[in-house]
Amino acid sequence: MSACKSVANPAVNLSAFGPSVQKTAEWRDDAVVLRTGCKLNLFLQVCGLRPDGYHELQTLFYPLAEPYDEICLRPANKPGLNLVCPQLPTLATETTTLHKALDAFNRACDTKFGFEMLLNKQVPAGAGLGGGSANAAGLLRFLNREAGGQALSVEKLFEVAAGVGADVPFFLLDGPAVASGIGEKLTPVQVSLAGYYLLLALPDVHVSTPWAYKEWDKTRPDEKPSQSALAALFGDFLHQKDRNCGGGRALKVWPWFYNNLEAVVFRGYPEIGAVKESLLQTGAKAALMSGSGSSVFGLFDCKDAADSAARSLARSGCRTLLQLL
Repeated sequence: MSACKSVANPAVNLSAFGPSVQKTAEWRDDAVVLRTGCKLNLFLQVCGLRPDGYHELQTLFYPLAEPYDEICLRPANKPGLNLVCPQLPTLATETTTLHKALDAFNRACDTKFGFEMLLNKQVPAGAGLGGGSANAAGLLRFLNREAGGQALSVEKLFEVAAGVGADVPFFLLDGPAVASGIGEKLTPVQVSLAGYYLLLALPDVHVSTPWAYKEWDKTRPDEKPSQSALAALFGDFLHQKDRNCGGGRALKVWPWFYNNLEAVVFRGYPEIGAVKESLLQTGAKAALMSGSGSSVFGLFDCKDAADSAARSLARSGCRTLLQLL
């Protein structure tokens, strides 16, 4: 399962995230098109503030192929990136993870890649889904393929990715992973939510990640000892295929969905906490805020219940996306 590819899924309704932008006439038919997905945090524990200003954490990343961003590329006459994003026009004047990824790769390989880029953004910004990090990883993969004899080793590519952003290395993998450090220390694990209906809910709120971590620094809510926290909570579940989530084994894992940023984010944005409560009340087997929010996901074993939950959230103005994992 890769978060950098899209697969046909009749249960997904991307229209909830706004209309797709088709390549316009000025874009060549042979433009390179990349699709980059996103992620959920099935577990997130912020453990403390490091001397370098970053936060030590432990998390379980789970990749999603949907929703995805579409990146259309065509060569430019000079190094660098000219970015257009119809959904977020301000990105044209900002330094994004895509700019950082291209610059970092050119420096690492002594290449002079330059592109015009149309970014069709379906992964919402400020939702805790890692869309920007997935964009950067997808571009780095593409650049490394195009670099030929100047291509980076796997180890060096991961090093460059970590310099672009803490979550970027994860999107170079093709499956779930436990992450520690600032998110760059990755251990692939056998975890599957296949067979469950995922309802992704997006309140009309943008949560600033720096704000969320600063609020956590002030109060450190529900802080637990950081040493081996994942081992204590998940035990040997993460490393045994026969205990993967699904069917009658579901109850083995529901108690361990956890995010200690929820306390500070829900205090600042109570509407996000209300979304989680709504998902649980309408039949979700588990519900959790992803990352620093604002997205909240619910897992259902019954499509009717998931549909009902989506309708309930829609009445409150919350966008949703339902897919069968």
